[in-house]
Amino acid sequence: MKHTDKPTVHYINEPRTLKQLQKLVGGYIEVYHMEDGRQLVINEEGKMMNLQHNQTATDLLPNNFYNDTVVGDAVVLSGEGLLD
Repeated sequence: MKHTDKPTVHYINEPRTLKQLQKLVGGYIEVYHMEDGRQLVINEEGKMMNLQHNQTATDLLPNNFYNDTVVGDAVVLSGEGLLD
């Protein structure tokens, strides 16, 4: 993702490899469990990389991400795509 691109949220309900998820978020992944059973995957180092704020992804987490923000591209996993 270029720093000028608007961050997106990818929705996936089929299995993906770690490498594929890392490519989608642009680096090491961090996984958050959503209240509805889905998982949100974000770039673990997104803030250090100065990625742009992703309001759509932030809004998916409880308590508005505990008064923090998600940055960069994110992936929502559901169904067969959930990680163990």
